[in-house]
Amino acid sequence: MEITIKNTGEQSGTFDISMTDGPDWAYVEPQEVHLGGQESDSVYLYLSPGYGTPSGTYTVKISAKSDTSSDELAVAVNVPEEIGEAPEQPEKPEDNVSINVTHPEEGAPVTGGAVEERPFWKTTAVAAIALIIVVILVMRFVLLFKK
Repeated sequence: MEITIKNTGEQSGTFDISMTDGPDWAYVEPQEVHLGGQESDSVYLYLSPGYGTPSGTYTVKISAKSDTSSDELAVAVNVPEEIGEAPEQPEKPEDNVSINVTHPEEGAPVTGGAVEERPFWKTTAVAAIALIIVVILVMRFVLLFKK
């Protein structure tokens, strides 16, 4: 929620912005604004009622104070219905996971690993690029010693 802070005086000043009353799920940012005479700027009231917050109207009081003046604004916040329970968290998997592998031929060793299959053309393209780079480096090396 945007809230406008206006310096109605002629002198510039720094205003400390704070929430003087309200639920813990409300806060205001930024907490400081510098305004010249007759200037205004915005601060924002953030509202984030958690699970289980009962429905109802909550009052949030916001204060703006400088060395020479202060003002307070009361904002009514309506939570239309109780916010339900938090969704259940999925069970955390075990830290140690084992896989039982059997080979179709008894006594034969199981080897290999899980790898991502890549299309043949990608592997060929990478090999071709690597070969071109090696050829260029060899040619530069030969030209360097030829001089």
